[in-house]
Amino acid sequence: MITIKVIELVRSKPGISEELMDVPVGNYLAETIAEHLKKNVSKKRCEKHPDKESVLLIKAMPVGQLPVVDKTGFCCQEFADLIDVRIELPSTNS
Repeated sequence: MITIKVIELVRSKPGISEELMDVPVGNYLAETIAEHLKKNVSKKRCEKHPDKESVLLIKAMPVGQLPVVDKTGFCCQEFADLIDVRIELPSTNS
């Protein structure tokens, strides 16, 4: 089983205008990705280690950067390699 956790951005100083959008937008994007991963990978289990729990950490990033997804505590590299956590922006080509 895979647990999904989000590490949200926190404003460093109240009133910094650049952060007014960065924090909520960055956190929203990380939460959206977490929800997608929960639906698609949270129930997956390693065939060799079905009782082990693995964790995906989604780190929110400022506007202009994609969230970072870290695989932590996976029972084996083979199972970690099976879990696709690539984040791709939608194509703007028509």
